[in-house]
Amino acid sequence: MKLFNIENLSFKYEDSKDYIIKNLDFSMEKGKFISILGSSGCGKTTLLKILAGLQGDSPIKLPISYMPQRDSLLPWRTALENIYLPLEVEKKLPKKVYKEKALELLKKLNLENYKSYLPKNLSGGMKQRIAFARTLIKDSDIFLLDEPFSALDAISKIEIREWVKNILDSLNKTSILITHDVEEAIFLSDEILVVKNTPIEDFIHFKVSEYSNRELLKNSILEIIRSSQK
Repeated sequence: MKLFNIENLSFKYEDSKDYIIKNLDFSMEKGKFISILGSSGCGKTTLLKILAGLQGDSPIKLPISYMPQRDSLLPWRTALENIYLPLEVEKKLPKKVYKEKALELLKKLNLENYKSYLPKNLSGGMKQRIAFARTLIKDSDIFLLDEPFSALDAISKIEIREWVKNILDSLNKTSILITHDVEEAIFLSDEILVVKNTPIEDFIHFKVSEYSNRELLKNSILEIIRSSQK
């Protein structure tokens, strides 16, 4: 079942005559995880921000949660307080209710022991876990992830992406990831979309399954990205 369908999406900055995205058709099925890959500056992060509503009105008329590259945790708030911040800002629920909801989420994610920690007392990987919990708190239909693991060391990156995959699979969430890491995209995704040219008018699609030849898939994707840089 299609969760959303976007047709003829175009975008350029006001001070530029060149389009970054032009007449792009884009749809996604419920419960799928897709990654968007491409060379630096190709427009993939701009596309994600458009979908998130951070660059004008989002063409997706569904509740969306967005996780940026940096954890963006407020340093004076505890892990628990950072997690329930989106609900606090919305002012739709009493504090007692959204605090309980955040505590339940911490328990579900096995992070309860860190609820009183300030960000300065957390490792980089744990900060990203707390930031991811904050992304989950609103229980949105779509999760947009903008290179959330790129600042982590190799070991932390592997650990957290496995953790995130298990959570999203268990919740049957629909997610879009922007990344430069081909192996990360293959590990997490049901489908990978590769940007070949700017402006973005379409994608080259790669399906990913447990039967995929991952090394061949990786090499094919890298070849497209390299050719786009020439």
